[in-house]
Amino acid sequence: MAMASEGHAIWLLMCTPWPLARVLLLATRMLAAIAVALTALVYASCVAFGMPLTVHLALSFAATSIGAVFLCGIAVAVGAIECDPFSDLPGHRISPQMAALLNGLAQGFMFSLMFSPPWSVAVQLVLLCMIWFACWQQAMEYLPFVLDPVTSPPRRVSVATALYSAYAFLLIQTLFLVVNKSSVPNSLLGFTIAGAIVVCFCRLVFWKYEIAGAPNYLGGRVSAMRHGL
Repeated sequence: MAMASEGHAIWLLMCTPWPLARVLLLATRMLAAIAVALTALVYASCVAFGMPLTVHLALSFAATSIGAVFLCGIAVAVGAIECDPFSDLPGHRISPQMAALLNGLAQGFMFSLMFSPPWSVAVQLVLLCMIWFACWQQAMEYLPFVLDPVTSPPRRVSVATALYSAYAFLLIQTLFLVVNKSSVPNSLLGFTIAGAIVVCFCRLVFWKYEIAGAPNYLGGRVSAMRHGL
């Protein structure tokens, strides 16, 4: 957000004695500290207004705090990748796809905290952690191009793309099982529906934004089998 707001003054980062990676790490620390402090304030208010202090509440606070830290890290990394600080229009400096992605991750995690079993929340925390590291690695590869107004790396399928898909698959399946009664047939149906939705949406995104490295299921230079292996 700060990189997008500064616009053409972003060149000043070249004069700082710190690398951009360290600046992003400091921003992640600051946002994570604020998020954890706000989470603690909310839970402390709930206890002050009469909510019993139980093990379940403590685990919920721990999961919420950890998820907030992971989401802050993802937001900083994705923001560094997707922002365009050199755009003349301030509204175009922040990608709407980035905002929708981060909003979907946050809303999905909150939904899991409220309705999902503990094992599903644990799996989503692991996926969020993996997404954070994948986005951070992608941001480190992109940072040399941040201050270049002309050259930018091409969009390619990455590990983060696969983790986004896995997170969406788990979230859609959980939503289906919450709406419908959990049983073996419903679990199989939810598994199928979630997989179909994620595959169709990914193919649509790959086609719309011309992302390189997408698997070609209908033949071509890279078959789906070779891509999977």
